[in-house]
Amino acid sequence: MPRVPTNVRTMRLTLVATGFALAGLAAGTSLAPASDRPAPPRISGPRTASSPAVYRFSAHERGISPTRLRYRCAVDSQKLHSCKRVIRIHARPGRHTLRAQTVDPRGRRSAVTRIKITIRLPAPGEVTTIPVGNQPINTAYGTDAVWVANYGDSTLSRIDPATNRSTLHMQLGAAPYGVAFGAGAVWLTTDLGGGTVFRVDPATNGIVSRIPIGGTPTGLAFGDGSVWVANRDGSVERIDPAAGAVVARTVLGRPAIAVAVGLGSVWVTTEDGAVFQLSSSTAALVGGAIEVGGDVDEVTVGPDAVWAASLTGRTVARIEPSTQRIVGRFSPGGQASGVIYADGALWVSLYDSKRVRKLDPQSGQVVKTLTVGFQPRGFTTGAGSVWVSNQGSGTVGRFAP
Repeated sequence: MPRVPTNVRTMRLTLVATGFALAGLAAGTSLAPASDRPAPPRISGPRTASSPAVYRFSAHERGISPTRLRYRCAVDSQKLHSCKRVIRIHARPGRHTLRAQTVDPRGRRSAVTRIKITIRLPAPGEVTTIPVGNQPINTAYGTDAVWVANYGDSTLSRIDPATNRSTLHMQLGAAPYGVAFGAGAVWLTTDLGGGTVFRVDPATNGIVSRIPIGGTPTGLAFGDGSVWVANRDGSVERIDPAAGAVVARTVLGRPAIAVAVGLGSVWVTTEDGAVFQLSSSTAALVGGAIEVGGDVDEVTVGPDAVWAASLTGRTVARIEPSTQRIVGRFSPGGQASGVIYADGALWVSLYDSKRVRKLDPQSGQVVKTLTVGFQPRGFTTGAGSVWVSNQGSGTVGRFAP
């Protein structure tokens, strides 16, 4: 091979190096050399968790305080967006990919860190906490959603059980108290003095009608084709959903507060310690007052019994429906505010604590105690879970029955 002059070899090397540099520019490379850009973020957090799952980013770069570094991230997408150092991921159950990148004050970006995470349903004994509005009182389940009446800020929240996230915070213009679902609609009592029941269409999240009730409507329930409203003026109203109007009014003579439907009857509690039974077909009273004592805040119906929670009496009374006799009094260990029968067990919320308790419905023995939010109130069931509103915390707790 002919000998190549030194100056020619040098020129060829220069051209090759220049060619590589031009090729890099043509490829659109925007990353600075690794030594001149931040390190990829470290992602701390569970690889398997229930939603919402919490993750924390951390990174370093020579000569720059970690507090000055920023982050970009995305779930199941390569399109990153600005993120805080600590994030909460609301995602449906299944496997997901979390991507994150560090950005320094000059805008230089690190390589992307990727991790696989699995979102699962809450495990037995685990409580998932979901922020909603101010002073949530009661909850209801329908159309794959949990509906929450927030008394403190006059709003209605809608929780997606797949992500454990509130997807709606709708201003009602009146403070809601009771909430129920039935006939394809959400029903709310409002203002504790406005004398009105709202009907909300879950397809549009809009108020479709306002039904005048009069008095002070509080709790309500849907059952046997009708909406039943407890009224503190001493009455119970029956609303026909098709007509959108009150079709029957039953006078109790005592301040009604909560209502449940089951076993062919409507069961209504009063603030002064009683439970009344009405026929769900005629709305007529059946028998007289069942004296439980205290402020009876809530009532629930099971396959063969009715249970009433007395707040100030600090008890749960078991009622035999056919005789209207109280056949048991249980002491849950606090002010019994909410009560619900679910999957063969009785759940009671203790308003003067942050606890709910699972009771044997026959004996009243405490089977399990869970810590939820402050001042737990009303329950609902759906999506394989029990849900409870926490009035003092502005949250809803979700747990396995």
